[in-house]
Parts: sequence; structure tokens; C-alpha cells
Amino acid sequence: MKGYIFSEQIPMFGHKDIIGYGTDEFYVKEIPKHISKEIIIKNHYSHKVCNDATTHIHLGCYINEELLGCLQFGYAMNPQSASSVVEGTKLNQYKELNRMWFDDKAKKNTESKAISYSIKYIKFRRYI
Repeated sequence: MKGYIFSEQIPMFGHKDIIGYGTDEFYVKEIPKHISKEIIIKNHYSHKVCNDATTHIHLGCYINEELLGCLQFGYAMNPQSASSVVEGTKLNQYKELNRMWFDDKAKKNTESKAISYSIKYIKFRRYI
């Protein structure tokens, strides 16, 4: 499965967990919530994170093994807005990019690439 990053943990049920997506030089992978929150509070222009009930996918973006970005996905800030984007959408049928930050050291188009890799990862994991 090209592009997917697997856990180092020995599998209990015959397969390793997928924890990210990308290449050796550029990838996104899950990071602990407290690290994600720390990065966003320190660096994001709002210096705030969405509440814990809203944001539940925390991804770090690594470029040449250095953590240079963070993406937080979850439910919309206004959950009732989902069906106005796609008619009939229920709360557990979508994700919204709640917060994102990248270090200025990151190259041009890093954000787009990170969002693309994040979507591939999330679609495979089928977060609900």
C-alpha cells in the first residue's frame, strides 16, 4: 500500500495500524493531542484551538524528519452547516479542517500537499 505509514507496534490481529501517509521526505502522521494543541496555541494566528469535542484528528507534517506543521480535523464549528454544504449530510459523515499551521521554513505548496496527504490518510482510516 504505497504511501501509507504503518505503526512499529507488533500487530495483535495480523496487520499493523496505519498512522500516516506520505514519502520518506514528506509525510503526515498522527501526533498526540497535547502536542498538536501546543503547536496551534503557540503558532496559529488565533492562538486558540477548537474545543476537544470538535477536533479529534491531530496530524503532524514532517519534512525531512522535522515536524514543521500541524493539522487538526474534526466536526464543524457550526455542526448544523453540514447539510447546507451537501444536502442530507449527518454529523458523523464529514470532517472539517479546524486549524492548520506551518513553519515558514516549509516550501511553497506545502499546505496543499499536506491537506492532500491528510485526506488520503483520513479516507483510509474512515474516521467517524
